[in-house]
Amino acid sequence: MPKLQSAEPSVIQRCLTSDDVGTYVIRQSCENDELVSSIEPSRNSISGMNNYIILSVRCEESNHKCLVTHYRIPVSGTNITSEYLNKLIEYYQKNPAQTKGIHWPHLKKELPISTSFVNVDGWRINIANFKLDNWIKGGNHNSYIQKGIWDKQQLPVFIKRYQRERKDLTHYFNNEFRRLRELCYFPIVQLYGYWSDDEYLYLILADGGRDLFSYCPLKNKTEKSVMRRVANVGFQIASGMMYLEKCHIVHRDLTAGNVLVDKYGFIRIADFGHSMKLEEGRNNLRKDTENFQFRWLAPECLPFTNTTQITTPRHDKDPIFTSKSDVWSLGITLIQLMIDNPKKPYPALKEDSEIVHHVKLDKEIHPKPINCSVDMYLLLQRCWAYETKDRITFQSLRERMFQLERINT
Repeated sequence: MPKLQSAEPSVIQRCLTSDDVGTYVIRQSCENDELVSSIEPSRNSISGMNNYIILSVRCEESNHKCLVTHYRIPVSGTNITSEYLNKLIEYYQKNPAQTKGIHWPHLKKELPISTSFVNVDGWRINIANFKLDNWIKGGNHNSYIQKGIWDKQQLPVFIKRYQRERKDLTHYFNNEFRRLRELCYFPIVQLYGYWSDDEYLYLILADGGRDLFSYCPLKNKTEKSVMRRVANVGFQIASGMMYLEKCHIVHRDLTAGNVLVDKYGFIRIADFGHSMKLEEGRNNLRKDTENFQFRWLAPECLPFTNTTQITTPRHDKDPIFTSKSDVWSLGITLIQLMIDNPKKPYPALKEDSEIVHHVKLDKEIHPKPINCSVDMYLLLQRCWAYETKDRITFQSLRERMFQLERINT
């Protein structure tokens, strides 16, 4: 047998999702596996593991929160043959307690890694394979959206449609497709594929549920129960944002409308049309803030207006986006869960144009909502430190959210 092959987990997930339950792939580990493991050290890891392979399995929806789960399996030596793999599977099927969480008896067939796994055309799915609802206008990019069912596996899907003749919409489509086909982590919405015709471009995504905005504000609950839910949401979003930061991706449009919540309460970060990848040696200064939502932007991301008198050097006038600006946006997103009008954080400011002066020049932050605990507000204030170097990290934010959730249990 040739050396055990490798493929990007996002591509593996795409191929297995459309196959039968019990289909599996055995592969080498990739950088993405290491990233996820570094975020969740206890996830499918075995203490002292030096050599391992990855088992990716198409799971039964009723038993797993993920349709495709990736397991790290310890192996001895580097000479991994077909005979060795067969014996390994046979051993664990007879001794399932040796690998916590894997339903070994459910493995049915192996899906060999082929060139279709790495070919962009492998992401192409004919839209005729879906039972679709009616198109409705949605999103911030003048796109149209609808939900439907993928006939083959009866999977719920979410589809975004863009007009090809609109260059700005084509940009959003290409940007989101390029990002999502590289990403594979539970709190990030899963890309199933794309379709195109003479008039439209379509992004086909997993249906992650309702957007978080539809739950805003949290009503008819005690302050303690509200804080528990806010902390849980904060913990989950921070986990996803830790992953994006390790992938050198800045979301740039993190709001409650771009976060999905499924029926079990699990979070998926969505809408990567504005996202950007920071690359070594390239400038991260961007001037294209025209279509951004100012009320969620950190001070360094807000542009100066023509009426603003400034004496700073030219380079200080340009918006700067980093993961620390996403930290600021996450704090405002959580505020949406606690204010009466979640469409307008900073309720005292009637016009979006006032945000630049209020946040960038006066260095003001969002006021404390009535039903926000002191501990939560102090944590949110750390998201809104004016200088990025003083702003809390996603990792520290996640740890503090976990603590606050337990305190309010």
